[in-house]
Amino acid sequence: MKPEFLPIILGADENAYGCARMFYDGFNVKPILLCSMALAPTDFSRILTRREIKDFDSFPVFSAVMTEILTVLSHEHSRIVVVSCSDYYSEMLIRLEPKISHLVANDILDSDIYERIKDKASFYKLCLEYGLPHPKTVIMSPSTLISADTPLEYPVVLKPANSNCSAYLKLDFEGKRKVYLCKNADEIADICSKMVCGGYTEDCVIQKYIEGGENRMRVINAYCDRKGKVRLIGAAKPLLCFHDGSSIGNYAVLATVKERELCDQAADFLEKLGYVGFANFDLKYDPESGEYVFFELNPRPGRSSYYMNTAGKNLMEAMVRDSVRGEPFTEREYADKEGVFTAVPISFVEKFTDNPTNIFASIARKADCALRFDYDFSPRRAYSLTKRNITLLRRFDGNRVRSKL
Repeated sequence: MKPEFLPIILGADENAYGCARMFYDGFNVKPILLCSMALAPTDFSRILTRREIKDFDSFPVFSAVMTEILTVLSHEHSRIVVVSCSDYYSEMLIRLEPKISHLVANDILDSDIYERIKDKASFYKLCLEYGLPHPKTVIMSPSTLISADTPLEYPVVLKPANSNCSAYLKLDFEGKRKVYLCKNADEIADICSKMVCGGYTEDCVIQKYIEGGENRMRVINAYCDRKGKVRLIGAAKPLLCFHDGSSIGNYAVLATVKERELCDQAADFLEKLGYVGFANFDLKYDPESGEYVFFELNPRPGRSSYYMNTAGKNLMEAMVRDSVRGEPFTEREYADKEGVFTAVPISFVEKFTDNPTNIFASIARKADCALRFDYDFSPRRAYSLTKRNITLLRRFDGNRVRSKL
C-alpha cells in the first residue's frame, strides 16, 4: 500500500534525522534524504533512504537533480512534500520554485519575502518596519571595517550578514567562526582582513553585545500555512550550546518553555509578513531594554526543531495537515509541554555545565534524544553514533566554556 504522501528532506545532519523521525512518528512514512555528503546522524537508518549526490550543494546540479527526481516520483506518488534542513538548500529551493511548484504539495516561500529575510541586514530593516525588537546594529563591508572604526561601544559582536551562506561557508582561515566577540578595532580589522583575503565580499554585521549566558537565549520554531496563518509554534531555552568554530551558537541541549506571549510576538510578525512554511528564530533577553531581541529568521526548521516533538507537537504533522490533507485552520497551537531535547549524550549537561546534581537528575529524567530511537537501532548505527559522540566530547573538552542553567 502506497503511503499518503512522500517526504523529501534536503540534508543529512541532526536536523534531517529529526525531521525524518517526525515523519515516521506521525505517519509511519519513510522519507528520501538528498544530500551532498553522508553525515553520522543519518548513517545506517531504517526510517529513511539517503542518497548522496556529488555537488548537490551547487545550484546547477541541485536544479537538474531535483527537477528529475520530482518529475519521476510524481508518477508514483500523488503528493510530495519537500523540507529543507539548511539555509543554502532553502535558498536553492526558492530559486527553483517556479519550475517545480506544480510537483510539490507544500508551499515554498515567496522569493520576494526571502530577499527581505535572507541576511541579518535585510531582516533588521524588517524588524524596524514591523516593530520587532532587535539589537543595535551597524552594517559595514569587511573591507571598510579593516580601516574604519564602529560607532558602537566595545565589546561588540561581529558576524557575516549571513554566516550560513555558501560564500562564507566555503571560506577557510585560521580562527574562522560564525560569530566573533571583539574588544577593540584591531580585533575587528584582523578578522575582516582574513575574510577579505579569503574572497568574502558580502556585508558584515556589528552589534551591541548583550550581556548574559545561554540561559537568556531562546529559540522559536513555527509552521505557517499556505494562507499565512501560524498553525504551530513553540519556544525552548538552551541548556548547553556548542562553542567551537562554525558550530558556535548551535544548540546541544534545549529545555522547552511555555512563553506564549513571546511566541505570539513572533507569530504576529510572520502573519503580517505573509510568510509561509517553516520558520526558525534565535533570540536573547536584553536586560537593558527588558525584552527579548530577535537576531535572525531562518526559512526552515531549526537544527534542533525536534524539541517541538518533545514538547508534544509534531512540526511535520502541522505541514501535512495543511499541505497534503487540506485541513482548514482552526486555532494557533503551541508546543510547550515540559521536556528536554538533546543532540548529545545527556551526561554532557553534567560534565559541561555548572549546576547542582539534583538539577541534572531532573533534566536527565525528561531528556529525549532524537538520534536515539529503539526502532532504528543496529550495531552499525550504534557504532557510527558512538564515534560521533567521542568526537563531540573532544570538541567540548577543547572549548571549556561553562554554562549555567
